[in-house]
Amino acid sequence: MSDINLPSAPLWRRLAAMVYDLFNITGISFLLAAILIPASSYLFNNGEPIGELPISVAASYFFIIIFFFYTTFWRRQKQTLGMKAWGLKIANELKPQQQLSLGQCMLRVAIGFFSIGLAGFGFWWALWDKQEKTWHDHASFTRIVFDPNFK
Repeated sequence: MSDINLPSAPLWRRLAAMVYDLFNITGISFLLAAILIPASSYLFNNGEPIGELPISVAASYFFIIIFFFYTTFWRRQKQTLGMKAWGLKIANELKPQQQLSLGQCMLRVAIGFFSIGLAGFGFWWALWDKQEKTWHDHASFTRIVFDPNFK
């Protein structure tokens, strides 16, 4: 059965997968910070400690990590580690048999951030939507589905 024919995932499963993914993203962020901050001190500040990063730099760094994390997993496996743990997959409504395009991933991440910034309203939208789709699902022509054979 094609992923597109699977039932939509309930919002609570999606949120649980996001929490799971947040732990992975946090670990990756700490690991990369342990490598990049000393390297930046050496390359750009003559080996002296940099001090505090401006909030704009830290936020950009975190956004880039999140973008690459989700894009890599969605394009390669159609699911992140959190989605796998909760039996979820991402289905491409434009081309059901193909992986997501880079543009679809970029839209999902950007609109997902926008949705979170508005008190999660883009996510809560799935509770009223007939297809149970969030704003970023609609914008990117994707759908998060639940595999009923998941154990």
